[in-house]
Amino acid sequence: MPEQTASELLTALAQKAKDAEDSAAAARAKNRAALEARRDAIETSLEKSEAELEAEAEHAKSKVGEMNSKLHSHFAEKRAAIKGEIDAQKASRDAKRATRRADDAESDAVLAVGFALDAIETAEYEVIDAVLARAEADALVSA
Repeated sequence: MPEQTASELLTALAQKAKDAEDSAAAARAKNRAALEARRDAIETSLEKSEAELEAEAEHAKSKVGEMNSKLHSHFAEKRAAIKGEIDAQKASRDAKRATRRADDAESDAVLAVGFALDAIETAEYEVIDAVLARAEADALVSA
């Protein structure tokens, strides 16, 4: 049903009022043929209005279905984008965590090698100190 202006609606209302007035006049005059004709015209008008309303309802349903479909698609796209962002952040965190673990492992290895070098150097010092102490003791015993 196309949108009507207030003037057009008022004209339609006036026509309906005139038709109702004619029906009332025919009823007063007991003009059966005029009443039946008016009743038939009203039925036709009601059927037309009903058909128009049904068409508008179907159109509205179609629009709602279309909007619902677009809405679902939009939210599905948004969820997919958010999931992608979360997965990317998680991968980034996992990469950072792995890098941090590798850095820590390398630091531990350097520290362990440092301890080993220190232990070897300490052992060498102790061996040399022991040899010198034995030589001094042997020299004192021989003297």
